[in-house]
Amino acid sequence: MKAVCWHGARDIRVDTVPEPSILNPRDAIIKVTSTAICGSDLHLYNGVIPTMKAGDVLGHEFMGEVVEVGKGNTKLAIGDRVVVPFTIACALATRQRQGGTAMASLDLALIGNGTVGAFVDERGEINWACFPRFDSDPMFCSLLKDRAGKREDVGFFAIEILDEASVEQRYQHNTPVLITRLTDTKGGAIEITDFAPRFEHHGRTFCPMMMVRRIRRLSGHPRIRVRCRPRRTTAARSPGSRTAPTTSATSATRWCCVSRRTPPSRPCSKNTRSSWTTSSRWSSAPTKRCRRR
Repeated sequence: MKAVCWHGARDIRVDTVPEPSILNPRDAIIKVTSTAICGSDLHLYNGVIPTMKAGDVLGHEFMGEVVEVGKGNTKLAIGDRVVVPFTIACALATRQRQGGTAMASLDLALIGNGTVGAFVDERGEINWACFPRFDSDPMFCSLLKDRAGKREDVGFFAIEILDEASVEQRYQHNTPVLITRLTDTKGGAIEITDFAPRFEHHGRTFCPMMMVRRIRRLSGHPRIRVRCRPRRTTAARSPGSRTAPTTSATSATRWCCVSRRTPPSRPCSKNTRSSWTTSSRWSSAPTKRCRRR
């Protein structure tokens, strides 16, 4: 088949490429009937996207017909007519139809690496992120909370500075790395750096299912509070069920390790001290909290 391919800055060619095939059970193959040029294509054309490789096929906004679907794709069928836009849909209209109150603001920053992504509000709170895929149920979903009622204390990842005085937020120049600076009333300040890593691996760009949040003290003696309240299977759970039965974490999460009713077979890091408690916030299961010395 013929395709428009990128070969370098301002070097676009029509090449003969292999026919597409199903690689993932949830894939679908679309026969393009109409397409258009996106503004981001100009960035590709001018060579300012460092992840491009010679021979990459261009095009990401189009309409067409489904000609093949993977075994794990239950949402599409052969013959369906589809539109593939660039946007990420939100539940604004859905909540309004259900009588809820829409989110107060969509002034959000976006971090991501092509595998996962998240919305971060002006104070550095992650209020929307789906795992392990973009179309999975959201783990963080406070973006859709009902502003008219009491806040449901779940579905967000917040890093707060006590006695907050001001907030500044920006992207690091020419990168998707988000910088949020929080200052308190006594002159103390911290800087939160959020990004989803990507790097070269086996000759291609590797985009792991990972997001990084780094906190750095800038001045004074600021006091901070870190609150991580993930939520699982938001769409499938009943309205009265707020949290998952348990919340698990890896050894990279030094400040909180949650296990099931039996102690973990592998002890915590040597740099931690721990105690067994019961947390009703998550479930009645014993919770092991680990804090660095």
